[in-house]
This record gives sequence, structure tokens and C-alpha cells, in this order.
Amino acid sequence: MTARPDRDLVRGSTSGLVRGLAAIFSFEAIFAAFINAGHFKGAPEFAWVPVDLTALTFALSVLAALVILGTRGLRVPRGALPILAFGLAFVLYVVASLMWTPSRVYGLQKAEFVGVLTLWAFVGPAVVIAGETRRMRRFLVFLLAFAVWVGIDVAERYAHTSGPSFIPVLGSTYLGVGRAIGVGSAIALTGALARRLHPLARAAAALLYAVLLYLLLVVGGRGPFLATLIASLVPLVLAIRLPAPGVLAVRRYLPWMLAALVVVAASVTVLATGPNPPQTLRRLEFAGSAAMGGSSVATRSSWDFSSLRLWSQRPLVGHGVGSWPVLMGFTDARAYTHDIVLEVLVEYGAIGLLLLGGMFVTAVGNLGPWRSLRFDAWRVLLLMLFVNTLVNALISGDLSDNRMLFTVAGMMAFGARGSR
Repeated sequence: MTARPDRDLVRGSTSGLVRGLAAIFSFEAIFAAFINAGHFKGAPEFAWVPVDLTALTFALSVLAALVILGTRGLRVPRGALPILAFGLAFVLYVVASLMWTPSRVYGLQKAEFVGVLTLWAFVGPAVVIAGETRRMRRFLVFLLAFAVWVGIDVAERYAHTSGPSFIPVLGSTYLGVGRAIGVGSAIALTGALARRLHPLARAAAALLYAVLLYLLLVVGGRGPFLATLIASLVPLVLAIRLPAPGVLAVRRYLPWMLAALVVVAASVTVLATGPNPPQTLRRLEFAGSAAMGGSSVATRSSWDFSSLRLWSQRPLVGHGVGSWPVLMGFTDARAYTHDIVLEVLVEYGAIGLLLLGGMFVTAVGNLGPWRSLRFDAWRVLLLMLFVNTLVNALISGDLSDNRMLFTVAGMMAFGARGSR
């Protein structure tokens, strides 16, 4: 009689270990690595990997997905079908534009990236992750864990710097670092606002959000910091509603968010006016006051006008994949507008933008009905992640760099009724 509790304890510990190992080697863990590999595969920590990390995690995630689908059958969430339809149509159009692009080198390379990596970025989560709550939760945990890992490296390196400077870690640029931390910030903020969590867990999530937000200030990336701030306003906006004329209703967390907003604004003001402001704030101040030639702001503004001119030449079908650097007079190599809308308009025209826009509109539509959106932490988080990744895509990177935006679009199939 006395041995049975021991056997139960051993059995419980063993099953817990098995579940832990299964989570570490799960599709969600591999896919989280795939999504971040493009920015971080140059890290010294991954030097032991004998092949390209993006290719390796892509192959492993596809293999894991085939095993999952072979076991449970192909059960695609209802909300995923329009996302997949528009997304596949867009990718096929990108590949088809090879027939009329002036690019002979970069165009083919970009078509391969979009046709394989960007395609899998939204197909994987839409087909495998979005249909099960446990997979969604596990995937978000891995994204948050990676953000914390990056944040720890940033904090350690920042502690050893003598003045404001860019802080790239794990082989990535400051933009890749900022994007990873921004995704983690949205997840942490959702935890801080989730009423179902224990108060201590919510307090810990709020503290983590504050720390990650501060790290964004010191990394040096203006885009990721602004994208995170804008996305953080989503719960604030959703907390206010007008149920009837002359009636204003707010959610319980609104006063706390307003207080936090005041604290953030005051802290940023103090840091910006101090003798040694963080690098991100220094660059934001420069962007607001500088119009001198040669600055990144002036350069991108000139690129925007040139891109609009190029689009006007072929407004319907565009100039073809990889055409932007060739038409701008650069070499036939990777270069981009730093704006996903202008990139699509120039290279794929109004048809391409219609297909891509249809994908994103149907993805966001899965989060309805909007009256109940503010009561569902899952859908609020998905909307925050979409806003964050979309703002980043509008100010930096190209289609391949912004794979996280397509991943979030695939995840948003989870928000549709009957998908959870």
C-alpha cells in the first residue's frame, strides 16, 4: 500500500518530463525557430549548426507538420480557408511576375523566398497551429521565451556600454532584435490584462512588459519601438465603447492602462531630456528634426516618391518580382523600399495589393464580432500582434523580412467561430 504513491509520483514525474521534451521538440518550437532564423541565424551560438538555420528549421517544421496532419488528418480551421486562398493567389502571382520582370538575378531569388519561406510562414500556422488552443498557447510561449532570451542579451550588453549605441545581439541587427522583443511585449501585456490569471502572474507579466519596453528604448530601432507602442494602444481603444447615445462604457482595466500610459510618457520625457538619452530616443529626436540630405529619413522619402512614380508606369500588373532595385538604378541585387505597400505596388501593381490586402482583411475579419472582441484575450492579442507586425512592415524590411506578419495572418484563423 505504501509503494503505490511512490509509483504514482515516479509516473507523474516521468509523464511531466515526456510532456516537456515533447513541447521542446514540437512543431510550435521548430516553427518559432524558423520564423526567427532569418534574423538570428548568424549568432555565434548557432555556429555549430552545419547547414543554413532557416533551411534546416523550414525542413524540420514541414516534416513535423506532415506527421501531425498524417496523424490527425487534414482538418483546416474554417477561418483559414479565405486566408489561404488569398495568400496562395498572391504567392502564385509573385512567381508569375517573373515573366515580365527586368530582373534576371534578384527576381528569381526573391520569387524563391516568397514562394517557399513566405508561403510556409502563413500556411504552417493556419493549418497546424490555429486549429488547437494548446498549440496556440505553446507557440506564444516559445515566442515570449525567445523575446526574453534576446532581452537578457540586450540588457547584458547594454550594461557594458559606455554610451548610446546600437545593440545588435545573437548575430542580428537592431531591427531584428527590436521586432522579437516587440512580439514578446504584446504577449506580456496580454498576460497583464488577463483577468483569469492569478494577480501575481499578472503583476509579473506587467513588470516583464515594462522591462521589454525599456529595452526597446536602448536597442536603437525606431520602427520596432513605435510599432510596439501603437500595438499597445489596442486594448486601450477596445476598452472604450458607446453602447447607447450619451452613454460611455469602459472596461475595468482602462484606468490602469491610462495610469501606465502616463508613467510611460513621463519616463520617456525624462529619459529624452536627460544628458545621455537611450539610442532609440536619440534617433527619434533626430528623425523629428532632421531634414538634411543623406539622412535615412530624407533617403526613404525620396524612395517613396520614386516608388509612386514607378507604380504609375504600370499601375495594374506592376513591374515584376525583384524589379525595384533595377528600376531605381541599383544593381540587380537585394534592395527594397522599406514599405510593404509600395513594394507590392511597384512590383505587383494593384492586382498584387488587392490579393495581399484580401488576405489581411479576411484574417482580421476572423476576429469579429467586434462587440465581443474586447472580452476575448486571444483575439485582442492577435490584433495587437497584427498591428505590431503591420506597422513594422510599413517602415522597414521586405516581404521576406516580414514573415512574422504572414505568420500572424495565419494565426488569426484561430479567431474565427468554430476554429477553437
